[in-house]
Amino acid sequence: MKFFTRLFYSMIFLTLMISLGGCFKKDTSKNKKAINTYTVKLAPVYTTFYFSGNLMPFQYKNVTSPTEGAITQKDFTYGQTVKQGQLLFKVQSNKQAQAFSSALSDYLKAKESFNQSASTLQNDTSLWKNQLISRDTYVQSQNSYYLGRLSLLKAQEALVKAMQHYQTSEDVFSLSISDISAVTTALNNAAEYNSYEVRSPTEGVALFPIQDASSDDSGSSPKKVEVGTQVKDKQLLVTVGEFKGMSLTAKVSEIEVNKLKPGMKVDITSVALPDVVLNGYISTVDSQASDTSNIPQFGMKVAIPKIPIQYKDTLKIGMSAKAAVRIASAPQIQIPIAAVQQNPNNGQTYVEILNKDGKPQRQNVETGATSMDGVIITSGLKSGDQVVIKSHTT
Repeated sequence: MKFFTRLFYSMIFLTLMISLGGCFKKDTSKNKKAINTYTVKLAPVYTTFYFSGNLMPFQYKNVTSPTEGAITQKDFTYGQTVKQGQLLFKVQSNKQAQAFSSALSDYLKAKESFNQSASTLQNDTSLWKNQLISRDTYVQSQNSYYLGRLSLLKAQEALVKAMQHYQTSEDVFSLSISDISAVTTALNNAAEYNSYEVRSPTEGVALFPIQDASSDDSGSSPKKVEVGTQVKDKQLLVTVGEFKGMSLTAKVSEIEVNKLKPGMKVDITSVALPDVVLNGYISTVDSQASDTSNIPQFGMKVAIPKIPIQYKDTLKIGMSAKAAVRIASAPQIQIPIAAVQQNPNNGQTYVEILNKDGKPQRQNVETGATSMDGVIITSGLKSGDQVVIKSHTT
């Protein structure tokens, strides 16, 4: 009986020891650390350039003064949408009236002189045929006729130019110097006609004057024009922007300019609407630098052909904006920064790659530029290498 009791307790003890032994057995599969790797490959490396500028119309047309004078009427407000042919300004000036008076007087004198030379030539031709005058006298009459005709053509051309701002039913070209009454009427009408209308060449938004290379105001800042403003002939009065899209003007350095080409895609963000990204492209890059504080800079224009309809009322001309241009270089080897280590003894840069047996081994490398995406490896690695990425977790 005692034997069976001892046997029973021995079996219980053995079972308990086996169970405890199983609990304390190490699970090597759980403690085995996985190796994170990155497969080396050649790929384009992107560099992003950032530029600041202001939003401008996609296309615009400048409106200039037809004459020197004073603004007497302004029928719009800046920022307002205007129609094609809409009256924008009235300019008062007596300069054109004075030019007309002078041109008409010159024309009448030239016409009278030509008529006299024509009559003289007609008489001298008859006398020459009858051998009553010398050849020299006849040739002199011919020359006077041709010179008179040339002077009349020039005077007529000048009168046509002087009359381009006048609307009159009177045929001033039919007048002669003896038509005193009709000439006086024409001169009086011209003196009274001293107001000139300036109309919009297209439909768009009336903007503060935007100076461009073709403007006669080059070298001076365009001014906001109001009633009473004294303006010069061909002075820039207003810019009409076609608000189908927008553009951005910016300055780039001499280091960046050769990397930027027309057609490159650009992402544009506005300070006022930081979450809105507009799609555009580089339309022009200046070939000549402008000297800004002794630092050569080149003008660049970015075209934004389409504006989402929900932002057309919130994006304003002149708002500050930022352009981002992402440029790809030739394919290079770039690996995560976490894979690169440095030997504390000699300063040698190295990485760990998996050998044929799948075990890490050191590989010395030479590094290049570093970016947010990783570090360029100029030598020491080849496509297909498995680089070990060290984990910083404990």
